[in-house]
Amino acid sequence: MQANIKYFIKHSLVYGISSIAQKASGIILIPVLTKYLSTSEFGQQGILIVTITILSQILLLGQGQSIIRYSNIEDYEQKKKSVFFTLLTFITAISILFLIAGVSFIDSFASIFEDSYAFREYLNISLFIIAFTNINYLLSNKLRADEKSILFTVSGIAKLLIVLITGVYLVAFEGMGVKGVLFANLAGEVIALLIVVPYLFSQLQFKFDTAVLKESLIFGIPLIFSSLAMNLLNWSDRYILKLLTAYSTLGLYELAYKVAGILNMFFIVPFSLTLLPIAYKFYKQEGDKLFYSKILTFFSFVMFWAGLGLSIFAEEIVRLFSLDPSYYPAAEVVPLLTLSYCIFGMSLVTALGLYLTGNTKNVAIISVVCSAINIGLNFWLVPYLGMMGAALNTLIAFLLLTIITTLRSNKYYKIPFEYLRIIKIIFAAVLLYFVSELFIVSGFIFNIIIKLILLLLYPVVLIIAGFFKKDELNQAKTMYEKIKNRF
Repeated sequence: MQANIKYFIKHSLVYGISSIAQKASGIILIPVLTKYLSTSEFGQQGILIVTITILSQILLLGQGQSIIRYSNIEDYEQKKKSVFFTLLTFITAISILFLIAGVSFIDSFASIFEDSYAFREYLNISLFIIAFTNINYLLSNKLRADEKSILFTVSGIAKLLIVLITGVYLVAFEGMGVKGVLFANLAGEVIALLIVVPYLFSQLQFKFDTAVLKESLIFGIPLIFSSLAMNLLNWSDRYILKLLTAYSTLGLYELAYKVAGILNMFFIVPFSLTLLPIAYKFYKQEGDKLFYSKILTFFSFVMFWAGLGLSIFAEEIVRLFSLDPSYYPAAEVVPLLTLSYCIFGMSLVTALGLYLTGNTKNVAIISVVCSAINIGLNFWLVPYLGMMGAALNTLIAFLLLTIITTLRSNKYYKIPFEYLRIIKIIFAAVLLYFVSELFIVSGFIFNIIIKLILLLLYPVVLIIAGFFKKDELNQAKTMYEKIKNRF
């Protein structure tokens, strides 16, 4: 069991570097963007990036998950290269057709927006980003399926550097604003593609298999609805905020989401990149259910600790990212969004029973239901609570998603998750956050010290709550002694 967990952690760390690299550009660029873009422009670029992501995932038709599945199933071992060629050819064709159609109707789309001339340029660049992103996502999932984590990471780091360098130059020095942000993202996608093509070209067998494509689409198409619903669950609040408030409010909410997204960048995304390929590998082997259960427990332990840190230091982080006081109110909704991310992270593991048994239709149905509830709540609460209402709705929706997913997943493949230990984790994190809100003192340094102490008390509270088992405490003690002896 320990060997399996170490293997999982190893790949999570490697994928984590790539995930951080790919997501870090959005975080590192925040000081530049908040300096050179108004809150309205910040909201515009945010909603464009969200739209690009949603359309890319829809156009992929669930084939990102398909390539992982068919690369790790023994029955397809001899057909891996032809499967890859088939899916790559299909997705490339879809991307090109979308690009042609989008360019043809771009004037009609641009007329929807207030500044139609500017948005025509934005949409034109966005179409090319979508096409490249779509192809890159399939290629990156192939690297995941083949456990080529080093190449995956190199590609991610290269993309980060290009986006950062290009973004800073175009926004800060050329004054291109939102257009500069989009061009930087396009440059990053092109470079990422060029880096992985040589290896992936060697993994192709030029044979188009229509039978495999049909089976792959049957598996993947339900995931379109799941993907769309999940994206709406994550991002419909942006569109509703724009509809019911103003771009400036959307800009504040976008900044809050980016701060809370640090948790997603450092923990949830690298974890999710590792989870499915390794879960498929251990499926139906001895001790697989116990392995999945332990993954949820210890992932939750680390994730909620990190989320607690983000929440209690939300104000300081927002001020660090932006010198413009007009952005400071964004800190108010960071804790709710961070808790939402934590709850969502848990659902990745509790949904394993549905993915392992191929019941992806359930994933789609659950996501659609929760998304519909979220959209309804947004229209109800956003007019009264603004961005705080949007954040509260997100938390409610992700909580429902996790509960329903767990119940349905257990019907097909029951995993003995340690629910009591999970409750203790959530209790400890929420308790310490509320304590941090009560003990606000004058003086920046004293405030930081108190918050750091509260953050370090997290494992102590869990020890008092009886979270840790005796063997876990002994292992922690042994590890501490080894570290101490080195110094």
